Amino acid sequence: MAIREYKCDCGLITEKIIPASQDIPQTTVCPKCSATAQFLSIPTSFALTRSSFSEAPLDIVIGKDSDRRWDDINKRQEVRDKVRKDTGSQGLSMVGRGEFAPLSEEAKTQRTESTEVLAQSGHKQTYDSTADAKILGA
Repeated sequence: MAIREYKCDCGLITEKIIPASQDIPQTTVCPKCSATAQFLSIPTSFALTRSSFSEAPLDIVIGKDSDRRWDDINKRQEVRDKVRKDTGSQGLSMVGRGEFAPLSEEAKTQRTESTEVLAQSGHKQTYDSTADAKILGA
């Protein structure tokens, strides 16, 4: 079964269900004005739409999005580096979107204890504290 569309001069578009085994009739009677409605041919090819994008090619759109995201990442890193330099603290916690504060003494103790437990269980440290020392000028 296939749905076929017919358009009348009065503007009405009529849909008819026609078995795929039958030939497509080129005309039908308009139910509104009883005139002859013509078959609307359906394009056989398809096209991808980008209604949510500009007319720019897709690779340019993706590239611009990537640039925007990296800019955001780099700005957050600059803020972290500034907080580290201003406070002299290596450990930071995120207190808001793009906002950082030095770790409290309690959080530092918990982090140290967690690191020690992991070291005792055979896990290797993945955090390089020398990077912080370079930023702080130590």
